[in-house]
Amino acid sequence: MTKEPFIEHFPIANSILVLEITQNCNFRCDYCIFSGHYQHQRVHTDQKISPTVIHQILELLKQNKISPQYISFYGGEALLEFHLIKDLVSKIKQIKPDIRFVITTNGYCLDPSTIAFFITHDFIINFSFDGINQDLYRKTISQQITSEKLLSNLKTIQTINHDWYQTHINFNITLTPPYHLKENAQFFNQNDLFTNNYLNISFVSPDHTDWLNQFDMQSENQQLHQDYKEMMIALIENPKNKHFEKMLFKRMLSLIHHRNIAPSDQISMQGCCTPGNGRLFVSTNGNLHMCDRNCGDSYFGTIFHLDEIPEISKSKIMHYYAQSKNSCQSCWASKFCQSCFATAGNGTDDYSNYFGKSCNINKDYITDMLILYVSIREKDDHLLEYLLT
Repeated sequence: MTKEPFIEHFPIANSILVLEITQNCNFRCDYCIFSGHYQHQRVHTDQKISPTVIHQILELLKQNKISPQYISFYGGEALLEFHLIKDLVSKIKQIKPDIRFVITTNGYCLDPSTIAFFITHDFIINFSFDGINQDLYRKTISQQITSEKLLSNLKTIQTINHDWYQTHINFNITLTPPYHLKENAQFFNQNDLFTNNYLNISFVSPDHTDWLNQFDMQSENQQLHQDYKEMMIALIENPKNKHFEKMLFKRMLSLIHHRNIAPSDQISMQGCCTPGNGRLFVSTNGNLHMCDRNCGDSYFGTIFHLDEIPEISKSKIMHYYAQSKNSCQSCWASKFCQSCFATAGNGTDDYSNYFGKSCNINKDYITDMLILYVSIREKDDHLLEYLLT
């Protein structure tokens, strides 16, 4: 008999505390989760984090009720409130000198003074840039293209401090139709602004949105599957100068390699976190969400009532378990599946329409990755070590 998930007591936000600094943005990206194309998600507004919420966060840090390793500034476009970020960093440093800072940004507002501030305070910058489709879908409010300015800003940072650039600049890359996967790989592999940096590569989710309806997604996915196969073969034959491919496949290869192979009578919760534990997202009004990917209508408590989180977290986990167990309990791919509250619910607590509908796409991808993993191990274990580092 399969056991229900085991839920234990846990510290609150012991890894990353994400602060929604503003809901405003200077871009209007076509596929953005806040574009109006996604059910149950907010749209862009002028709201920014309230002084009351800031005061509460500072008090919780003083009282050691939260002790995150990182505090991350998020938007909208967080740099629109750079003065607020500077003030917060100063106050937080006085309370917790060892906390590190992260910012997610489109990079358009970067200038020498902001760059100097980030270097001085040892920020990690998660920079959104989509490669060859950047100017297709990531434009300013006035519909100006953005790639030339962003590449120039990146070059400026690299010139100011090359070593810091390599270790503190990460890239969030969202692949969009038409995917042109091999052309994107060539773009990132041949530009030294990207070849030594972490690339977080993802796709626009096909769930809960009407944005992808304009494309022939069957044809796009077939081409994507073919490109995967060709890129996997090329990677095995010669991994040199294939940083994009390495980053594209690394997460799943690592998950397969480090999987728990011991038999278990406890159902897998796929890619789910324990809500409120490692990561906690605080919206402008103080509502709490699991992460920046799950900040829609559903939330679990507020920053003013942290004591309620463990019970709400347990309730959310059991609710997800109840809706997923019939589909997931006997699924061969459950240990590799990365479905979670965010992907299944899109900001709600209703997961009933997700399981089954999206599973075949996930299984096809996992099958490709299992083939790649076995092929690499058959050829050379040293190659696997290289790809996982």
